[in-house]
Amino acid sequence: MGEKRCYNLGVGNSKKKERHILGTPYSQHRRNQENKAILSYTHDATFAWAVPQFGEEARDWAELAKLYMAARALLRGGSYGGHLHALSLFIRRYIVKHRLWDPREILAQKREDELPPIIGEKEVAPFQRTSGGITKVNRIISFFNWAIENDPKGRFGEWEDGHFNAAHGCRCPFTRPDYRGIPRQQESDKLPMPWKIIVDLKDKLAPGLHFSDWKWAQFPERKHGGTQSGDWFEIKDKKIAAMIDLKPGDEGYDPDLVLRRRLVPTYSKYGHQVEKWNPKLKDSEVVRREIVEAWSPIRPLLILTKLEICARTFQVRVLNSGESDVDRVELVDNIVNGRPEPTFIWKENFGRSKLIEGLMPQDQNRVLRNNGVFRSFSSPYSDKTLTGLFFNTNKTGDIGKDAESRGYFVKWEAP
Repeated sequence: MGEKRCYNLGVGNSKKKERHILGTPYSQHRRNQENKAILSYTHDATFAWAVPQFGEEARDWAELAKLYMAARALLRGGSYGGHLHALSLFIRRYIVKHRLWDPREILAQKREDELPPIIGEKEVAPFQRTSGGITKVNRIISFFNWAIENDPKGRFGEWEDGHFNAAHGCRCPFTRPDYRGIPRQQESDKLPMPWKIIVDLKDKLAPGLHFSDWKWAQFPERKHGGTQSGDWFEIKDKKIAAMIDLKPGDEGYDPDLVLRRRLVPTYSKYGHQVEKWNPKLKDSEVVRREIVEAWSPIRPLLILTKLEICARTFQVRVLNSGESDVDRVELVDNIVNGRPEPTFIWKENFGRSKLIEGLMPQDQNRVLRNNGVFRSFSSPYSDKTLTGLFFNTNKTGDIGKDAESRGYFVKWEAP
């Protein structure tokens, strides 16, 4: 058993408050609390930490920063997390240090030389003249410009007929720093994969239009690849299992349904393998049964998608199939010069109503109308409907956004 220690954590109402921590020094407990506070700095877009940590004086800036991040959450695109981090540093390193609690001390009738520097040497300014520091200062200046026009207390001007009339002297006192003289990395230090290797990988992974053509991806020649991996699963539906005997040209044959037969051990209800005596071998052997398995192309499709487009693995893993979208796209098989060239045809998704009819009315309204990976857009040069890709995740760009605003769209099919 660890030693029971008693630590004095402060005095309140003339009574000493003591905390008993079994085997945990007070310094370690304090570090744990500080680590929690640090996490809230970069994740809390409401800036709820400001007032408890710095007092009631910090409420004004915290409210402005909260409203600003709420406004940024409605904008498409990234850099949401970057603005949140910059504002957090600005409040903690500039406002608190110089005790400029009233926004009017910065935004009303002030010049840059009358204020403490916001960028410069580490000892005197919260941001350094580096690429990252300049970016943060520019984000703070964008926040200032927004605060002047959208201050809920109207201290810096007023709106009239859709135009903002700033009060005399109310402006952002800081000039935007530029990147001149700052060494910037213009390209990634990672070597790109040669295009020939990408083409060869795609041809080896997906040589044909249908899953039945992807022989290498099914790993039939490997010792463990096709039998013990998660790519194959047993088919218990007898009608589907019977399709294993169909050949190309037979009615009901599906070239995208890959089936195989395999002998597997038989198990008892207690989970043990069933064995029987073999008089020829004079030994017991495992009783086996024949099953029909279907091949799942999920992993090869994920790799093929990463070879086709620039997307992170997690993004591909969570792509929405779009089965509940209002419209759906169909691929029409087409071979040009011996290579598959599928055509995209957009139609109304009549299966949507069947998918959501079992839900409660309030839950049906929560089903997004268009959240699938394929999304249509109009060609700027004709009346043709083209197909693009919708990624429903965007890392820090999704912070503070509702479900309908998350993700981003990428045009894929050429006009």
